[in-house]
Amino acid sequence: MFARINQALGPMRIAMGVISVITAILMPAPHTPPDYESWRIISTAVAPAIVPILLTLYLLDILMSSLYAREPRNTRGRHFGFIILTDVVFIALLLAVWMPIILALAEL
Repeated sequence: MFARINQALGPMRIAMGVISVITAILMPAPHTPPDYESWRIISTAVAPAIVPILLTLYLLDILMSSLYAREPRNTRGRHFGFIILTDVVFIALLLAVWMPIILALAEL
């Protein structure tokens, strides 16, 4: 099963998915001040900086996959449809988990 997913998505998309799950786990509570002197720097400073980058990468991957799926000589349209579906799932995961932080930033 993992071999089929690895073949369908590729190592870079799998790494993006793993990083997305890790950042979802490491989300701090809203209004938590950043801690720069301990291991909490990962959850209070690094993870919030990585999430917008991941969202941008997912959107760019959706754009490129939709372009490749529409090429006239392409016979792998379902392959790119699966990639787009997994990208949308990870975008929804990140937005659902990080929405309290996004709304807390909107209050400032």
